[in-house]
Amino acid sequence: MSLRVQKSLYRQSTVEATLYRLADRFSAQLIDEDPVWSVEIHPLSGGPILEDCHHLFRTELIDQSLRAQIVQSTEQIKTLILSNAFSGTSLVPPDGCAGTTA
Repeated sequence: MSLRVQKSLYRQSTVEATLYRLADRFSAQLIDEDPVWSVEIHPLSGGPILEDCHHLFRTELIDQSLRAQIVQSTEQIKTLILSNAFSGTSLVPPDGCAGTTA
């Protein structure tokens, strides 16, 4: 049995990250069936039953999707922090009173 994942909702890298994260519980094959990703799940011996694997996959897919969104939305601030850290300057004056005049 396979699950179908809409390409318009989830990028290939997100689906692959999901499968990697759950590789200790089941093996899977990712098939490109435009406009969907088809995911064939095969539980490992002694692992969860197929229905549980499907639930784990759907839950982890949402988690990985949110992680990707967080990375994307925080990229600029991360770049700013790293640039500041290696520039030898400070965003805040040593006295901590940014924006005040004497």
